[in-house]
Amino acid sequence: MFRKVPHPELLTDSHWELMAETRARQLYGGSDITQTHVLCPALCDVAEKVRPDNVMDFGCGVGYLTGLLAQISPRVKGVDKSATSIHLARNLNTNIEFSIGDFEDISHLQEQFELVTCNLVLNNVINLHRAVSAMHAILRSRGRFLFSIPHPSGWPRVCGYEDAAWFDWSKETFVTGPFKIASEPTITFEGWHAHRPLNMYIESVVKSGFLVEDVFEPMPTSAIAELFSYRWSFPRYIIVQCRKLT
Repeated sequence: MFRKVPHPELLTDSHWELMAETRARQLYGGSDITQTHVLCPALCDVAEKVRPDNVMDFGCGVGYLTGLLAQISPRVKGVDKSATSIHLARNLNTNIEFSIGDFEDISHLQEQFELVTCNLVLNNVINLHRAVSAMHAILRSRGRFLFSIPHPSGWPRVCGYEDAAWFDWSKETFVTGPFKIASEPTITFEGWHAHRPLNMYIESVVKSGFLVEDVFEPMPTSAIAELFSYRWSFPRYIIVQCRKLT
């Protein structure tokens, strides 16, 4: 059951340490079909068109997307606050540089990137504007910021709290509940995420100095849809592509 978090400042990210090994198995083993067949391919399609000289994959977790991006760009770096996830990422991608850090740590990096990716990361930060501003700081002039988020209208329906008395889709709300993937419903970890209306994300990137170039809702192809045990009758995720203005 999902519940509203009354004091988000007390939230921790310890669940990512606990679930790192499971996530590595699910991603590299292909059981997380949403990531391996929908989200990561959609993000890589954009990266293919950009053909960046270098990429920062922020919130890279165990490095699955980072490894795919390394097939597109000659220089890719992955950063995540979970030490266990980074340890696994290094072992699984020996040709890629990974480091432990949060967005406060990367804003002071001397290296600047042509593309920064955040795959289901911004819904797991307390202060959205600080996180987006940090992405802006490490991008080159005219560089691109590419991120995915749970769909603000579809995800509460997926999680089952859209009709809860405490939920208001128009307000930022921190929610705690089970993290699981559809193909392994009995394997769960207690985690949290932030629900935010889409306009809050758009306002944050614009105020940080980005131009929104594209917004789209990835859906599985008919062939991939057959791999799921349920029907994707509505979009569950949104991908936003932005460009740094200066």
